[in-house]
Amino acid sequence: MKTNNSSLFHLFAIAGILSACHSDKPQIQQVKIYYSNGSLFCEGAHFYSDDKKDTIRVGVWKFYFPSKQLESEQEYDEKGELNRLNEYSDRGVLLASSSKKDNLWIQSQFYESGKLKSETVTQTDEGEYQTLQTANVKEYYSSGRLFSESHYIDGLLDGTMTRWDSSGNIVLKVNYRRGLVQK
Repeated sequence: MKTNNSSLFHLFAIAGILSACHSDKPQIQQVKIYYSNGSLFCEGAHFYSDDKKDTIRVGVWKFYFPSKQLESEQEYDEKGELNRLNEYSDRGVLLASSSKKDNLWIQSQFYESGKLKSETVTQTDEGEYQTLQTANVKEYYSSGRLFSESHYIDGLLDGTMTRWDSSGNIVLKVNYRRGLVQK
């Protein structure tokens, strides 16, 4: 069969266009999953990991109770790391909120009344040879008064842990060093 140069040119042009359409960027897929009753369970977007074994969530994901009430809202970055999370009761009351900014992770829990129950600020510092994680934790009575305050290093109490009674009087003060009580 005889081909002319014009046909070969068109063949190469089509091949070039098709290869230009191929991208190494992951293909993001929108996802919706439903309960057996037909109501929406969750919605969001993901793409497959490089090894095609896992999916990586990106953007905002929403999860719902069977009653259709929002249960949680999660926000992921382009690497699939969670940056924000809000959790709700089946009545729509915000129960927990977490957010990440740089090396800080701020977590708050709330009473059904909406008042702050606890707040934890965790900082992660990655050094050349180790990662250090510190956390400051404050817990509150439902009245809004401070119940306890403590500090942790790598999950161990470190520093002064203080507790107050519901009237605001200090009832306990203990000093810790790397999880051990100091005298």
